[in-house]
Amino acid sequence: MASAEEILAVMECAANYAERASVLDAKGQSENFTEDCEFWGPPASMGLPDEPIKGRDGIVAFFQPTFDGLEYLQQHPHMSSVKINGDTATAHTRFTEFAKLKGGPLLMVMAHNEDELRKVNGRWLFSKRRMILKKLTAITELPMG
Repeated sequence: MASAEEILAVMECAANYAERASVLDAKGQSENFTEDCEFWGPPASMGLPDEPIKGRDGIVAFFQPTFDGLEYLQQHPHMSSVKINGDTATAHTRFTEFAKLKGGPLLMVMAHNEDELRKVNGRWLFSKRRMILKKLTAITELPMG
């Protein structure tokens, strides 16, 4: 059985990913992945071919232009399972995300990630991540005040 410390370390990878996304930092986001990673799903969620984003440089090249088109983004992960087998792990992470397009609507995303992780130099990193979109919708912003 995996230790609580190891399970928390896997969860920390997902939390770090969400934190970097929430501050629109694609480079920092990419550092939660192995050099040879594959990330499936985000292109398909934007109407592009369902092909993987490959490698850390690919993560930055895909996400930074997307982030540049946002006023803000808040991603809230909820990890529901972690299975560790030596230096590899699988995890299932649900998330809700709110993203405000510059000059456009506020979007709400509901999705989950099926994750494969590998321990590299003592740190858990995503080696393969598949995002499965459940809901993407524009929502009405209520005035604050």
